[in-house]
Amino acid sequence: MKKNVQWAIPWTMALVMLFSFNSWGQEIILEEDLRDGDAPAGWTDTDIDWRTAAGGYALFTDIDSELQTPVIDLTGYTNVQLTFDLAKFGSGGDGPLTVEVSDDGGLTWDAQTFDSPEPVDSDYLTSGPTLITATGDEVMIRWTRPDSPSQKRLRDVLLTGDVEGAVATPHFIPNGGTFYAPVDVSIDTETENATIYYSMVGDDGPWDVYDNPITLDENTTIWAYATADDLDDSNVASAEFTFPDVVDVDDIADLRDQVQDATIYHLTGEVILTFQTASRNQKYIQDDTGAILIDDNPGNLETEYDLYDGITGIIGTLGEWENMIQFSPVTDAGDPTSTGNVLEPLVVTLEDLDESHEAHLVHVVHVTIDPDGDDDFVSGETYTLTDPTGTGMLRTNYYDLDYIGDPIPVVAQNITGVVHQRFDDSRLVPRSGDDFIDTYISYFPYFQDFNDVETPHLPAGWGAIADNPD
Repeated sequence: MKKNVQWAIPWTMALVMLFSFNSWGQEIILEEDLRDGDAPAGWTDTDIDWRTAAGGYALFTDIDSELQTPVIDLTGYTNVQLTFDLAKFGSGGDGPLTVEVSDDGGLTWDAQTFDSPEPVDSDYLTSGPTLITATGDEVMIRWTRPDSPSQKRLRDVLLTGDVEGAVATPHFIPNGGTFYAPVDVSIDTETENATIYYSMVGDDGPWDVYDNPITLDENTTIWAYATADDLDDSNVASAEFTFPDVVDVDDIADLRDQVQDATIYHLTGEVILTFQTASRNQKYIQDDTGAILIDDNPGNLETEYDLYDGITGIIGTLGEWENMIQFSPVTDAGDPTSTGNVLEPLVVTLEDLDESHEAHLVHVVHVTIDPDGDDDFVSGETYTLTDPTGTGMLRTNYYDLDYIGDPIPVVAQNITGVVHQRFDDSRLVPRSGDDFIDTYISYFPYFQDFNDVETPHLPAGWGAIADNPD
């Protein structure tokens, strides 16, 4: 039985390896941390700003930035895989670098499907490792910056591979990560008829024979290696499973009162989806106690939902952007817990519309829209609304609103929408063209408190209002 590791992994590289999709790397083929303030020997760089601050990194400064390895000899290796760390630098959009492989001396380059991370602020995210696809034994790898408004920081490049004649190092399914419920972990190897040993104590055992999935519900690191007749033992692979602390909150009002830091909150009650957009995967949700905006740029809430679906058990962190509170999921919430719900919008006047309505679905009546010189709705514009109580703002806040490019109504409207807060401004965002209804008023004695009105289109005492009359 194996008692020790055949090669040592430095502490920083061990962190890289924890997140591997298939930890088969028996040997390190190439390892560069890119932290020395200059290109490694044999590497070529174009428009790269080499930094030593914050641990050091290669900074991709513009669209033409490029970093390329020398020729790498892969003779005798199989399952060659690449890992690197990536972070954003400064303001602007996120997005990964493009990674390409050449196996003909750089004459042609193949942009392969790498598990490149989407950098968030200054946090480094770890890619892959992802299998290199090449027909020859010699390759070059290069990173280029796509057409993105933000600069990128690259460091900790690692290339590993299996050595012929040894058992393929085991891999874990799932291969580590952060979990919010118990998880069953399987261990496998590509070598047939191999025996797998695992330990949850350390990389030198004690070892148990693996035969069934292992259920975990607390922070755990698992080590594993494999043996087979007539082959050298595999290297030891490891994966780290983290179960962070989660704070339960009953409803949206409770959630909105929580501290906006790295705390992870579990919204245990059901909420209703009132609007969603492809822009940053944002969603507006509401319950009997309040409403909040979901900002999900990484797309962690993977399940597809329909309008007015009920969602239960969203887990995420709380933040704020330009005075609008945002809930950012850290994992998927699963299938809807109800569908086809009915949620009547709150009828408000423009005079009363304020930050207390943030993220709510509301309805305003008999408002006119100042086109401000536009014939058609333009994305990202703010238009002045007027009703008998005062003025407000309509914001075409998202590029995928279906009325962008449609004519701006010239007659008074009843408008439904969600309230988007920006600093001190409460802006009405109609969700679709169906949220606009032509309004004709024949009698208007007074304005009243709409919050007590049951029917959103016809407050008591208004006389006759006809929507889209013949």
